[in-house]
Amino acid sequence: MSNFNITLTLDSKVHAVEFCRLENVTFEPHIASFNFKNGKWVADHKNFPVSIDNILDLMIIVRGNPGTTCELTVKADQGVIKKFAPYFPFAPNGHTFFKQNIQLP
Repeated sequence: MSNFNITLTLDSKVHAVEFCRLENVTFEPHIASFNFKNGKWVADHKNFPVSIDNILDLMIIVRGNPGTTCELTVKADQGVIKKFAPYFPFAPNGHTFFKQNIQLP
C-alpha cells in the first residue's frame, strides 16, 4: 500500500457533491470533503492510502443544472493525472457521476 497526496477538483458547474468514495473510504458528509476555492470545488487528501496496485478507485456523484456538463481534475503528488468528463451530462434530476480507476505513478 502506498500513500499519495491527492487533489480532486470539480469545476463551478457542480452545485453539490452528493456522494464521494475513494478506494474503500466513503466521506460523510460528502460535501465536507470539498472546499470552494477560486470558483471550483477542491478536495485535498494528504497521505491518502492507495491499494498495492497503485490504482485509485473513485466514484463521485454530483448535482448541477440539467443538460450541462462538468469536469473532474485529478492530481497526485503535484502532477496532473488526467481530466475526466462525467459519464453523461447532468440528467433532468440534476445528477451525474464519475466512476474511474486511475493508474497513479
